[in-house]
Amino acid sequence: MMAHKALAGEILEGNHEKLISKEIFLHVTQILESKKLGLQSQKESSAIALKRFMKCESCNQPMRGYMVEKWNTAYYKCNTPGCKCNRNADDLNVKFLSLLSDFTVNKEYAELIKYEVTTTFKQMNSSIEENQFATKVKITDLSKRIERIEERYVLEEITGELYAKFKAKFEKERDDLEGEIQKTAIEMSKLDGFLDYTLDIATHLPKMWQDGNYTQRQMLQYMVFPEGIAYNRQDDECRSGRVNSFIAHLAYVSKSCANFVPCQTKKLPSASLCSCRAKSRHLLSLLQRFLDSARNDSQE
Repeated sequence: MMAHKALAGEILEGNHEKLISKEIFLHVTQILESKKLGLQSQKESSAIALKRFMKCESCNQPMRGYMVEKWNTAYYKCNTPGCKCNRNADDLNVKFLSLLSDFTVNKEYAELIKYEVTTTFKQMNSSIEENQFATKVKITDLSKRIERIEERYVLEEITGELYAKFKAKFEKERDDLEGEIQKTAIEMSKLDGFLDYTLDIATHLPKMWQDGNYTQRQMLQYMVFPEGIAYNRQDDECRSGRVNSFIAHLAYVSKSCANFVPCQTKKLPSASLCSCRAKSRHLLSLLQRFLDSARNDSQE
């Protein structure tokens, strides 16, 4: 059947051979129009947020998650033939929350932890501040040299060739030194904000996971355990692999604070934290990576 604006609304029947009858064509068209076309997406269930994130410890393969609609019950299952690792999702979720609680910071010690981390960070970066001061002195000297060589060129004391050569040399040295300062920059002004943000998360890990949807739970899981976790069927327990080093350190400091007398936890002199701080020397690299990562994210 042909329709065209030149036909003024008239529909003509074509001369070519028909493959199907008009009745069949209209019947099939009616069936197609009654169906919903397009991609149908299935919403992920937060009840099985550990799927693919959790591996079966026996075969080291990711565990799947599925729902049994008949009983409205979720399960995690290892698909490796012969492994037979199939567990109720609610039970494993509870075990994961218990594991997450091991890395949760006690809110009572938040200010004390912030004090310890900040003090240690400043102590470990004191040498960097000294080096930066010396580097800034060199940069100032190079800037003066550039001004001086420009002045000599204007006064015709040196040739244009010498001017271009030494100006480029001094500018490159200055740019290199400024680049070194940027690499080792200590953003103390942002440190408080970073610590407040991280501590707020670290003190509410289980609650944030319980209140989150599927995507939010997955993001939190990978933030704390970047390489996922494992489930041991024989011992019926969830086991952590690599833990976010900064979160792990905050939890360690929190547990160390629990050894102090309760009345001392609100305000402790520096000496009271010497033993704790002595074990925190790796904070330089941890915090610097944390700040560098945050700075790169803000630039992107």
